[in-house]
Amino acid sequence: MNDDTQGCLRRSMRGIHAAAFMVLAALVLPLAGAMPVSAQEAAMPRFRLAIAGLTHGHSFIEFRTLAKKTAVEVVAISDPDPALRAQAAALFPGAKIYDNHRQMFDEVKPEGVWSFVDNSQHLTITRACAERGISVMFEKPMATNYADAVAMRDIAKARGIQIVINSQPPWLPANHTAEQLAQSGQLGTVWRVHTVSGHGGPGPSTMGRSVNPAFWSMLNDARRGGGALLDFGPYGAAWVRHYLGLPTTVYAVRSHTRQDVYKVPTTTTIIASYLDHRIGIIEASWDLPRNIEQVEIFGDKGSVDLVSNSGNQLIRFEAWHGTEKREVPPSTLDRQWSDAPTYFANAVRQHHVDDFVSADFHVDVMAIIEAARRSAETGKPVAVKSVTAR
Repeated sequence: MNDDTQGCLRRSMRGIHAAAFMVLAALVLPLAGAMPVSAQEAAMPRFRLAIAGLTHGHSFIEFRTLAKKTAVEVVAISDPDPALRAQAAALFPGAKIYDNHRQMFDEVKPEGVWSFVDNSQHLTITRACAERGISVMFEKPMATNYADAVAMRDIAKARGIQIVINSQPPWLPANHTAEQLAQSGQLGTVWRVHTVSGHGGPGPSTMGRSVNPAFWSMLNDARRGGGALLDFGPYGAAWVRHYLGLPTTVYAVRSHTRQDVYKVPTTTTIIASYLDHRIGIIEASWDLPRNIEQVEIFGDKGSVDLVSNSGNQLIRFEAWHGTEKREVPPSTLDRQWSDAPTYFANAVRQHHVDDFVSADFHVDVMAIIEAARRSAETGKPVAVKSVTAR
C-alpha cells in the first residue's frame, strides 16, 4: 500500500470508532477486485490445461486439487524425465504424454499451461508459450533473478498472454480478511509488516523427507533457483510489497547450516526500510522446527497476527484494535479464489489477473529478493532503485 493510498484511508476513515471493526466479518472483498462467475461462464466447456514440467515438487501436491476439478481438463503433460512422466500419467490417464514441451504446445494447443519446470527455466517457458499465444501459470518464485522476471512480464504484455504466479496465501480466507481490515482503515496506517516463512528444510527420501529427486536437485542448486531465499523469501516479500509498497533499501543477512547436506544458504533475514520509517521484516528459513507461514501487520490503530502451516491450514488468526482483541471470522471467498486452477482458468478466459498474483506485482517481489541477495553477498544495504534501474 503506497503513501497516497494510506493518506486517502486516513482521511476517509476519520470518525470510525472501534465498534465498526465488526463490520468486516460480513464483507467479502478478496485481495484485489473480484471477477464474478456468471451462469454463462459456468456453462462453458472445460478449460483445456497442459502441464509443462514436473520438477517442482508442488506439482504432485497441486494435482490432488486438480484431479477433482470438473471445470478444468488436463489434456497433456510434458517432462523429459520418464519416471516423473509415468507418475503423472497414472494420475491423469486421459492426458497425452510428451517428453518435449514445444511439441506438446504445438500439437495440443491448450488454453493455458501450468508449468512446474526448474525456477531457472521460467523465462524459457514464457517465451515458448507467448510465441503460441498461450497463457501460463508458474509456482513462486516468478524467476531466479530480477532481469528474468522483467523479461517474462514484458514478453507477456507484448504477446497479449496472461501470467499468473501461484503461491499459497491467495487461497487462504484469513489472508483476505486481514486485507479487508487494512483496506478499510481498521488498522489505521500500516507501518510494520513482519513475516516468518519456512520449515526444517527439504531433502530426499534418504533424509526421511518426501521431496522427489528432481526437486531436491533443484532446491540444492543456487544456479537453478535453489536455497531458502528463493524458496520462502517470496512469501514475505509479497506481503511487504502488498502492504507497504517497494522499499527504499534492503539489508539482508544469511546463514548456511548443515553444510554436509545443503550446498545453499538455509536462512535469510531481510530488513526492508522506507524513507517514512515504515519497515518490513522478512524471515525465510529451512532451519525451523516446524512448518510455519506467519504474517503480522501493524498499524497505528490495530494489528493482525495470522499463522498457517505449509499445508495452508489456518493455525491462528488474531485481530486487535489497540490492546483489545476482536473476534473477526475469516471471510467466505468468492469462488474464483477457491484454488489455483480455478483462478487461472477464469483469469485466462476473462483476460484479467488480480494484482497479488500478477506479473507486475511479482516483478516487484523479485526486486526485493534480488536486493536481498546482493545485500547478503556484500554485507551492505542495497538501494532497490539500483536493482530496478533500466
